[in-house]
Amino acid sequence: MKVIQVAAYGGAVQVITIANNEITEIADQGVGIQIDGGNVPSPNQTTDITISNNTMAGVSQPLQTMNTVSEAVITVT
Repeated sequence: MKVIQVAAYGGAVQVITIANNEITEIADQGVGIQIDGGNVPSPNQTTDITISNNTMAGVSQPLQTMNTVSEAVITVT
């Protein structure tokens, strides 16, 4: 189970902010936030994702990234 999912599905995910969320008690102890970038090549790659001030409990994996190119800028604070 994923609580927050950002997915490109063949395009690019750009300029997304995920902030001030409280994620608790996921039924299967799954993923809190998942970023699926679609693996789009430069210059249209997944970029500028900011994840800040989120609280998580009861998750096995707070953040999962998939299909993102090396140039992707994902900032977690």
